[in-house]
Amino acid sequence: MVYFKRNPLGYKELLTYQQAGMILEKTKEIVSLFPKFHPKTRQALYRLINHMIDSARSIQRNIEEGFKRASTQEYIRFLGFSIGSLAELRGDYQDCFKSGLISTKIYQEMEDLLRGEDVMLGRQIQSLEKKMDREGTRPAGERARAFRGRIREKKEAEQKWLEDMMGRQGFKRLEDGRFVKIEGDEKGPLSTL
Repeated sequence: MVYFKRNPLGYKELLTYQQAGMILEKTKEIVSLFPKFHPKTRQALYRLINHMIDSARSIQRNIEEGFKRASTQEYIRFLGFSIGSLAELRGDYQDCFKSGLISTKIYQEMEDLLRGEDVMLGRQIQSLEKKMDREGTRPAGERARAFRGRIREKKEAEQKWLEDMMGRQGFKRLEDGRFVKIEGDEKGPLSTL
């Protein structure tokens, strides 16, 4: 494998890195407003606060570390760690919202940021995988798994389309895979035309 020299601080130009920094700063700002104890349960919140800051920090640091790795495959692995940390932070925000620690407005703002970061990281990984495919550096087993995954996704999308279309026509799918007319539904097969 040949390692090509690139801008050592290039990760700072990545939108995923920049948005991860925004997530970290907003998380620090939000948790700084938390009381020491939960108002309803009287449970100490320092562990939750530390975990949220650590998870947010980890999103950005794994992007940075992955960028500095010698291989694209390692880079992808570290982006996966970022996605894992993002999922943890998202779960913490959901818990905070459910327990009344944050408002709907704050929760929705952070959910939008986190969802956007999740999508961007996924696309960044896909882009790096395509790069590996073009360069022929993706391991054969991984290529085969990716191919099977794409086929599975296509089949799932086709099945969802079929179920939606049949549902609009007044049918439902049984556990054995057969479609049957829904009782009391008088729609005909052409009723939506």
